[in-house]
Amino acid sequence: MENKKQINRSVIVICGVLLGVILIAFGVYQNMNSEYSKLNLPTAEKIQAEIRTSYQEIDNLRKEMLDEYEKHGESAEYGLRSRQIQEKEVLRADLEERLLKINNHEYDGVKNETMGRSAPLFIGGILIIVVSLVISGVLFSIEQKKK
Repeated sequence: MENKKQINRSVIVICGVLLGVILIAFGVYQNMNSEYSKLNLPTAEKIQAEIRTSYQEIDNLRKEMLDEYEKHGESAEYGLRSRQIQEKEVLRADLEERLLKINNHEYDGVKNETMGRSAPLFIGGILIIVVSLVISGVLFSIEQKKK
């Protein structure tokens, strides 16, 4: 009979821990595959650094374009530099738009929605683990009192 009670306590703990871990793992999975993580947003500082780098590259291309114009006029190389500058300007504008959206907290709704979906799974998993350990402890103390 005592061995059966030990097995029951062990089954409660094992099942509780497994169920809790499964819930936590599902919460992590849902968090990793959320819309917010798919946005792959860098920090505002990283975007700011990319914008600064983009400005430097554009300035360098402008200097090269002016040098080319002074040497050869409107040559093919001059046109190439002009197109490169336009492409860099578009990329820089996109970066500035992303930075503005981050600073205006436009992604906070998606982030809060993601946390709202995964937080109950984390909390539920932790609670199930704790409750199974408490139940096992209570069963153990009841068994000890009977002896």
